[in-house]
Amino acid sequence: MSPTNGPSTHDYSLWQDKWWWDYRALFRDRPATYRLTCNLLFSVLRQWTGQAVLALLISAVLDTAGIRYQVSQTNIDLGLVCLQYTMAVTGAFLVDPIGRRQTFIFTMSTLGLVWLGMTVATSQHEQTGSVASARAILTLICIFDIIFAGGLMSLVVLYPTEVLSFEMMAMGLAFSSLVVNAAGLVNQFAWPVALASIGWKIYIILMFWCFFRVVIIYLYFPETRRRTVGNVLIACHDYASLHLNLT
Repeated sequence: MSPTNGPSTHDYSLWQDKWWWDYRALFRDRPATYRLTCNLLFSVLRQWTGQAVLALLISAVLDTAGIRYQVSQTNIDLGLVCLQYTMAVTGAFLVDPIGRRQTFIFTMSTLGLVWLGMTVATSQHEQTGSVASARAILTLICIFDIIFAGGLMSLVVLYPTEVLSFEMMAMGLAFSSLVVNAAGLVNQFAWPVALASIGWKIYIILMFWCFFRVVIIYLYFPETRRRTVGNVLIACHDYASLHLNLT
């Protein structure tokens, strides 16, 4: 840049093909498409973990468990939020020593087991309406929040950013935000209808969905822990070469 005349012609030539609407860098070649796919898969998989279903369930469960006073239910909601915050901070310190892939695999596997417990507890609750089954469901909701916040909240921005190249980061995160908001429509409109239609059987779907995600993560997601941007690009290219048969 010229100190007297502003940006030079050379500076403009470096960025003259960069426009806010130009997303070609995300689809330039197969490794770039693979990195974007990892970004979007992580974002969508995290969005469809099932936390929206629990938000619809917890009020009825508290009523059955004998906690009907509105202030008491609000205090429990506040306690769950504080618990999630604490676990998210704790997970932020653990994700680097443990690794991104290992954290994601452990989280999804554990959440699958939680949904298995939810399936059993809610089926019993539907048959008997007992206080014990309601308290079991409430306990499982707390466990779900602990695992979800500790294992995923620290990776919400970390992994989708790390898996992208420097050139793709801004556009990739913007595109990911669009996809995540679209996926959020399922949480807002589809889950309530499914819960009203098939009841606790929806937890079976979520259980198998969690275990299926473990397979996806194990096969397709590269590890980004303690790697520079260049090393992550090499790792992504190796994964893309393996799964997309690049030459």
